[in-house]
Amino acid sequence: MKRAIALAAAALFTTTLGAGVADAAPRDITPTIAFPGEHVRYFFSSDTPRNDIAYYAAGGRLVVAKDVVFQPTLINIGSGPRYHTHRAFTSPGRQLIGSSMQTRGWSAQCQVQLDGRTVDSAYVPGRRFANANC
Repeated sequence: MKRAIALAAAALFTTTLGAGVADAAPRDITPTIAFPGEHVRYFFSSDTPRNDIAYYAAGGRLVVAKDVVFQPTLINIGSGPRYHTHRAFTSPGRQLIGSSMQTRGWSAQCQVQLDGRTVDSAYVPGRRFANANC
């Protein structure tokens, strides 16, 4: 069942974000389950301020946002400036959580937290239009 959900999620992310997301194996975006009252937080980071993101929002609704403007990070990490954004909500019931991002630059990073603990993360550096799937 979990494999079927993963394949469905991979197909959905691929068709909504574009062909680049298909580079990720479906197992990389296997959704996690959140339970009622759990606080869900998604973090996205890149080397460029405009990127595409997709994530499961409250109630399990899939949100696809293209050309999202990330905010500059105050500290330069590694080889240059970083940009970030986040999304957060409290789960109204048992639901899938997971995210995907495609950078318009050269590095992509995502992280999923449940009640303040990281349950999934990915970092893909040095690849044009990189995809990070959590």
